[in-house]
Amino acid sequence: MDHIKFCKGDSRNHTDNPDKKYARPLSLISYEEIINLARYPLKVEKDKCPFLMPVDVPSRIKSKIMQGNFTALVADIDATKNTIAESNALIQKILLACRGGYFLIYTSRSATEDNQKFHAIIPTPPLTAYRWTVAMQVLNDKLRSVGIEPDLACLNHSQPFYLPNEGEYFDYYNNDKSEIFNPLSKWNSEMIAKHEELEAAKVKPEAQPLKNRTTQPANGLIPTFNNTYSVQELLLQQGYTQESGTQNFRHPNSQSGNYSASVKNNKVFTLSTADPLYSGYAQDPFNVFVILWHEGNKSAAMKDAGDNWLEIDGVSFNKFNQKKYMEGKRA
Repeated sequence: MDHIKFCKGDSRNHTDNPDKKYARPLSLISYEEIINLARYPLKVEKDKCPFLMPVDVPSRIKSKIMQGNFTALVADIDATKNTIAESNALIQKILLACRGGYFLIYTSRSATEDNQKFHAIIPTPPLTAYRWTVAMQVLNDKLRSVGIEPDLACLNHSQPFYLPNEGEYFDYYNNDKSEIFNPLSKWNSEMIAKHEELEAAKVKPEAQPLKNRTTQPANGLIPTFNNTYSVQELLLQQGYTQESGTQNFRHPNSQSGNYSASVKNNKVFTLSTADPLYSGYAQDPFNVFVILWHEGNKSAAMKDAGDNWLEIDGVSFNKFNQKKYMEGKRA
């Protein structure tokens, strides 16, 4: 199981975002190393606890994460009346219905004997970002069917997932008498049904598709981007759900189910502090792109937008302006 790798950060604020003051590279951790941590858990404050993300790319930059392979399904259970032994039996029941699968569960640092909240990791073969999302949705449905309410924040591809860290109460179970669980085969019919459900729930944007777009040049890259793309289509591309008949949106991490973001004059304003776009002011399309595609890295967003998202006279925005600049120097 050492071949199954996950992104690992050393503490809550560890990031490789070059715009952050103390940015530094992340690393990888194997499934076997996590099992060993469950046997001998850390004892540190939550913000100093290492975390994983179930992807084999050592980065917190979303554009990089989305290109990686997702190697586990995860669940974060914040409130439960079950003991961890009972929760272990329920997860085994879910997986044994299709011949089982390896998994590890361990209590979180804030768990108590009366509230044995826990984390669950179910290793899988490499999955694309979208297939992982569909499999996670199916897992959440199955957890609810046995009375376990999962934290929907785990549906976020870049959500940190804390490693074993002992608090007032700690326990764990390692189910290693099985095989790697493959949701693509074991949950084939459920995943097809969930995919169709997700597609049916989408509200299609009125704007043109992202490809084959005619750029509307303006004074600079950012105004050009804002003229070319709508906030609505960018939100939908990132998994936001639009309320039927309105300009209100619900972000993928929503636990309340409320449509807390509203769009007006091609800007989005959100009231949800769990939404990555929350800032206290309205965000235009380019700001949405910077935050959701590039984790706030404006320089990377400008290069990506100029190279790949904007096109003038058949060439990229950046190449068009480079050519224009060189022609001006020769004149």
